[in-house]
Amino acid sequence: MTKEIQRIHVKSKARYGAPKIHKILVNNGCYLSLKRVQRLMKRAGIHLITKKKYRPYPSKEKVVQLTNLLKRDFSTR
Repeated sequence: MTKEIQRIHVKSKARYGAPKIHKILVNNGCYLSLKRVQRLMKRAGIHLITKKKYRPYPSKEKVVQLTNLLKRDFSTR
């Protein structure tokens, strides 16, 4: 079973985790529990590649106040 899990893992370019590999195995006719797939992956040292979410950081540059070139008045009366 471990060889089949490794084959699926390599085919997915290390993107699939235990739930998705479990689903593929069940669809192929290998009836294992999710926990068994997790144990086999852990024993074989198989980990999926996770991508960190982008978190914007505030800019360190100061915002420069530009002059009002059109001389428009946006104040309320």
